[in-house]
Amino acid sequence: MRLVGKTEEELRAQGGLAIGFTAVTLGALVLPYVLALLTRFVGAGSFVDGLVLGLWLWVGVIATTSVGHYVFGGRGLRLWALGNAYHLLAVPIMAGILATWRDAPAGPALELGAGAYVAREHGQGHGQRRRHAQIDRSEAHGAGQRQG
Repeated sequence: MRLVGKTEEELRAQGGLAIGFTAVTLGALVLPYVLALLTRFVGAGSFVDGLVLGLWLWVGVIATTSVGHYVFGGRGLRLWALGNAYHLLAVPIMAGILATWRDAPAGPALELGAGAYVAREHGQGHGQRRRHAQIDRSEAHGAGQRQG
């Protein structure tokens, strides 16, 4: 509270606690759902795969987008570091756990990554999917040349 520059009474008077807790609760529900979708989409199949995915998400999305809000909001880098230390630990660990969770059902939102999901279910890793897609494209291109 001291780094934010407000007392608990000031936050209560502004109604910030109820709004804050609601926003944090919604975020706590959305984050693991999206991480589960991403781990399935990229084909992360081990804890280490999920850990690496989570680290890249932290670096590329969380850390980079939040630093400006803290610095230009007058909160400084110390508060940013404190606030992001949680995400630096939680997001990779959560993604690692979700990557190893094999019994998770595929939801309708995975339709965007249906090709990746089907390929993974048939034992193909990310690199194999890419090679198969290139082969499929080259065969289709070659078939078009033979017919024309």
